Formats: sequence, C-alpha cells, structure tokens
Amino acid sequence: MGTLQLEKLWKYLQTLSLTDDNKEWLANKLIESKGMSRVCEDETEYIKSSPEMMKIIKKGDEEIVKGNYSVVDPKKIWE
Repeated sequence: MGTLQLEKLWKYLQTLSLTDDNKEWLANKLIESKGMSRVCEDETEYIKSSPEMMKIIKKGDEEIVKGNYSVVDPKKIWE
C-alpha cells in the first residue's frame, strides 16, 4: 500500500465513530500486519532520504536532550 492509499485510508478511518477500545484494537491490528511492517520500513527510508526531514528530526532530538519537550499519552491523541 502506497503513501496515497494510506492517506485515503487514514481520512476514511477518521470519519468513523470509534470507541477508544475500537481505536486501540484497530491500531494493534495495523501494527501486527506484515504489510504494515513493510510500509513502515518504506516510509522510514523515504523520510531518511530527505535532507530537510533529517534536519527536523535532528533538531527534535536536540530539543529532547535539552529537556524541551512534553510527554503525550498516545490515548489522548485520539481525543
């Protein structure tokens, strides 16, 4: 599944009225999927191929080392 297909799937999933338990179940199923594993690897390589993205990631890492971050509970992202 390519990036565009994933984006369309994501937009569709956002339209669903899912309980927190349903969202967690779906996320776990996607992570367990062998296909998603390969997509994640492809996406990681794609991001790594962008010098601009690597600068952003490096800046984020530096902010973490300095302590300039806040912890976010992943369950709160869905709220």
